[in-house]
Amino acid sequence: MAHLEEAGWQALAEELNAHAERLRGTAGFWVEELRGARSAGRLADRPFPTASTIKTALMVAVLREVEAGRMAWTETLPVPPPDRRELSPWSWFFPEGQPIDVDGWVNLMIGYSDNTATIVLRDRVGTETINRMLEELGFRHTRFLSGTPPDSAMLAELRATFGLGVTTPREMARLLKGIALGHWAGPAASERMVRILSHQYWDNLIASAVPPCVLCASKSGFVASSRSDTAIVFGPTPYVAAFYTSDLCDRSWGPNNEAVRWIREASGIVWRRLAPEAHYEPPPGWDRLLPRGGGFDEEV
Repeated sequence: MAHLEEAGWQALAEELNAHAERLRGTAGFWVEELRGARSAGRLADRPFPTASTIKTALMVAVLREVEAGRMAWTETLPVPPPDRRELSPWSWFFPEGQPIDVDGWVNLMIGYSDNTATIVLRDRVGTETINRMLEELGFRHTRFLSGTPPDSAMLAELRATFGLGVTTPREMARLLKGIALGHWAGPAASERMVRILSHQYWDNLIASAVPPCVLCASKSGFVASSRSDTAIVFGPTPYVAAFYTSDLCDRSWGPNNEAVRWIREASGIVWRRLAPEAHYEPPPGWDRLLPRGGGFDEEV
């Protein structure tokens, strides 16, 4: 296993910071060795909108409920009526009442960032359960805000500011690191979460700058004013990375959005620093075959 010495991490931080200065908006990040403490960060403790990256926390809560016997992986939950869905791939198109098991809902939520799957699992687990778990695990800033009870004034205020969830780059990287190292659940559940995260349809950010032969377990999130991506990269020096943006000038949708390109390029910087002997450049025409989500121009 390759190791980057402290001076190399300092150089990585400087290069990423210079890259962040070029973004028209606010950029924060945290990159850390998977098995070690060396790291590089910028605005690492600043709260950012999570968009769909908070779905990783919901996945952890589901797997912990399954481990505790309060849910079953094979338990079926029906597709809700149209007024209880959100437009995104793919369960928006499923027939009302169709039973889908927890396994299927979790994979839709993480692999395709299906928003209806998120609603179904949120309602089954409960927003309070998710946030109680995060608090007990030592996450001070990360909260799941969808479905917040109206009597929770603090979370309701956070939801008005941040939307689906709030986190910091350091805390989301810690969440991913804990999944990979088995800190939040038992060995079987932890391994299943890594596998689910690695079956990622939306692989056009961090993963696109990593060779396809390298396991990259990731979860991204998009809203108009913020784009983010988070990943565990099992390269020569395994690492976790969390890239967050907010207050963007470019709020367009599509693969050439400025923040999307910023994250993709930042991922390439990290890969080249941490895997210098495993050079990778996407092949010609790669950008014409990026995931499009069936043509949805919606938040994911």
